[in-house]
Amino acid sequence: DRESQFASFVIDSFKDAKHVIDCGSGNGRDSFFFTSHGKNVVAMDASAVAISRCKQIASTCDGKAPHFQSVDFADINKLQGLATDLARLEGSKVIYARFFLHAVDEPTEENFLSFAKAICDQDTTVCLEFRTDLDSNIKKTTPLHYRRFIEPVAFLRRCSNAGFRP
Repeated sequence: DRESQFASFVIDSFKDAKHVIDCGSGNGRDSFFFTSHGKNVVAMDASAVAISRCKQIASTCDGKAPHFQSVDFADINKLQGLATDLARLEGSKVIYARFFLHAVDEPTEENFLSFAKAICDQDTTVCLEFRTDLDSNIKKTTPLHYRRFIEPVAFLRRCSNAGFRP
């Protein structure tokens, strides 16, 4: 699969980033894309099946591959330890989440924001793409897949309350 348009935007916008932390990596297509552009990638998803498939693909790569791990963002205790480890990465970082936030409930979103904030330093950028309330009339291609539509102004308020600035 070809990388998403959002991944292309992020790689063009943050060329100097050394690390990409891909939250909700799914089938890994953007994670592999970031790695192909020289980034050190930690890719996380709650689906053990998706992570297993990505690890199989990564094992066949010649050279560098993303580091894939199964992470349940609903488990704040495990996230805190992982955030501590990722905060130690030297060099600029991008925390990347494409189509992740609208696939989780609000308590899990809150965990994600706490996790991201714990990783952030002056050289970290958070890049998020998600469905908004303006997307609520779009037909879903996977009807059984959980989706909530996020109101952007309210989300920015939650980000501000979590300590982020635009």
